[in-house]
Amino acid sequence: MTAQTPKFVSDAAIKAAADAFAKGYDQLIAMSREQVEKMFPAAVKSFDDVTAFQKDYIDTMVTASTCMAKGYETIAKQIFAFNQKAAEASMAGAKALVGCKTVQEAVEVQGDLARKSLDQWLSESTKISELTVKVANEAITPINAKMTDAVEKFVKPMAA
Repeated sequence: MTAQTPKFVSDAAIKAAADAFAKGYDQLIAMSREQVEKMFPAAVKSFDDVTAFQKDYIDTMVTASTCMAKGYETIAKQIFAFNQKAAEASMAGAKALVGCKTVQEAVEVQGDLARKSLDQWLSESTKISELTVKVANEAITPINAKMTDAVEKFVKPMAA
């Protein structure tokens, strides 16, 4: 009988340990399932948020690129108009020089043409520089807004 008693105790101990393990395992699975169920909607929402942000960012880049293209077109037109005016002024200057009767008159006409040409060039280059800055600011504004939005949505919540 003493030989059976240890076997009986050991079967009971094994069964008790197996039951405790099974119960603990079931609790672990239930808690894990609960956590996954809680986290999954948040993960799906985060994924949806990131996907929506990426789509908005692409739209923003298209908007900025369109703005830059229109701005470059405006700048190109401005440069073309300037070059056309400069060519016309050069032709008028050449005619004025041909009409000079003395060297002194030619020097005065040439000096006047050089001054007017320089003034016109400085004026036009200032306009083009201002236009370039304006175009760059207009193009970067939607990108800055989108980056600020990204920081508000994604970075600040992680830092909190």
